[in-house]
Amino acid sequence: MLIHRPSDYFKGEIILNQTVLSTFTGGYLSYIEFDSVRYWDVRENFNITLIELEKNLPSSSVYREDRLLLEQSILLLIERKY
Repeated sequence: MLIHRPSDYFKGEIILNQTVLSTFTGGYLSYIEFDSVRYWDVRENFNITLIELEKNLPSSSVYREDRLLLEQSILLLIERKY
């Protein structure tokens, strides 16, 4: 029987001197478990809020020229549609 796993699924062991100390499973976008104890789950994560521009560093990617031009283009297209 085939078991469907997400493409970001991982599984492994922590080994020291040929002794398995711990096992882990999870998915980069969903959860991680060590020894069948879930330590992180995206469903229990904090809410994501909008970016507050005044709190970013000047080196933040939100100030990249290509991103700003794309945002302006999208806003212009929205204005033209309505």
